[in-house]
Amino acid sequence: MIFTGCINVFYDKKANAKAKTQRFHVLNAPLKKFFLLLIFCVSLSSINTSHGQTYGKFVDTSKLWNTVDIYNWLVSGGQPNYEYTKVAGDTIIGLYSYKKVWISYDTNHTTWYHNGFMREDSLSKVYYMNYVYYYQNNDSILTEGLIYDFGLNVNDSVQISNIWACPDTIWVKAVQVDSIFIYDIYHKRIIINHWDAYEQENEYWIEGIGSSFGLMYSARCFVGGMPYLLCYFENDTLKYQNPNYSNCNISSDVEIINNDFTINVIIYPNPLNKNLIIEVFNIKVNTLLELYNSFGQLKDTYILTTTKTEIVLNDSYKQGLYLYKVKEKNKIVKTGKLVIEK
Repeated sequence: MIFTGCINVFYDKKANAKAKTQRFHVLNAPLKKFFLLLIFCVSLSSINTSHGQTYGKFVDTSKLWNTVDIYNWLVSGGQPNYEYTKVAGDTIIGLYSYKKVWISYDTNHTTWYHNGFMREDSLSKVYYMNYVYYYQNNDSILTEGLIYDFGLNVNDSVQISNIWACPDTIWVKAVQVDSIFIYDIYHKRIIINHWDAYEQENEYWIEGIGSSFGLMYSARCFVGGMPYLLCYFENDTLKYQNPNYSNCNISSDVEIINNDFTINVIIYPNPLNKNLIIEVFNIKVNTLLELYNSFGQLKDTYILTTTKTEIVLNDSYKQGLYLYKVKEKNKIVKTGKLVIEK
């Protein structure tokens, strides 16, 4: 389209000046001007293409994913759990060539565990086999599952079978497709909705990077874990960082839970729509209720001064999963989950 538009700027200067229209063509244009214009158009096209989407190879040995599970941190008051993932080493199973998947749970990556096998095909689909399940069944057809399909368009649906993130096969649907600019490159981004309603929040698939829940957690469905992609590296260079966190190690923000549970707290209803009631027995001064979204971001803080307090949540609280902390003198005395249903 750019080239065609450039060609059309030439016109026959010898055309009748009295004519109300001019014939646009290149045949009578000087050859020199034509080639100069051609060079200009090719250059312009190259510039435009550099800002377009280019599919990046997903299963690549130069990549490292850092996933953080904040459930233990927010709900139990303990440390967040980190999971580092890489692919390295080739193997052939059946008709396909795979990369081996390795996982480490320490920040220094001193020990790596063989987790499974991963491959991608020419249709931008990514498949995963768990190491244990494969050797138990010794059948790649039974144990391989589709965990990503980056070829989805809006309203397309697909079955995801990710044994690492969910024991069931999950139907997901692409509700929106756009692009996101990451480290000088546009990546296709697919917003995923779980038909099976395991998740109360949308999931994002970023082409070449993976799920917003972490590389290994596409279409997650388990209860008791809250993994999120924290950081992504290529050749030891940080290429993506979760915008909800300030760095790739959130341990410095961890609070220690108070072991003295002298305050009895009841919060209801749960699930709720808009009105939340909290009853605090043996209430003390400086007792606070903190509400967090599912990313661990603080949304509101309420000062509790009476035994029973009713809170009306504003419209910024959309349907989904939230977490709360009750604090007494800056120490956590109770944590838990809240589900808002609209």
